[in-house]
Amino acid sequence: MSLFSSEQTIHPRRNLVIFLAGLWVVLFFLPVHPAVPAPPPSDTYLQKKFQELDRNQDGRLSREEYLAAWSYDRKMGEQRFKEVDRNGDGFITLEEYLRDVQDRWKKKPSNQPGKP
Repeated sequence: MSLFSSEQTIHPRRNLVIFLAGLWVVLFFLPVHPAVPAPPPSDTYLQKKFQELDRNQDGRLSREEYLAAWSYDRKMGEQRFKEVDRNGDGFITLEEYLRDVQDRWKKKPSNQPGKP
């Protein structure tokens, strides 16, 4: 009698089928966890971005400074400038910029709990 009888021989096809069945169970029956919302951008990060846009360092963004960041879509940049410049003085202050980014972040569906 040999050490390995025909009944004890390893069958590669059988092992492949078992492996694929196990993989299928893992992939399709594990609970799917909802995406965790991204944290809002920090004020420090936003202040740095504001300072990068404020080329003359006067503490506010002119239309030209703001639109420089929108070179790929000037029409959208014009629209966004009007939305961000809440007091309509033709400049975006740091406060207006921070408020706009934070408001848009809150409204983004993927940043709300339970939303994809």
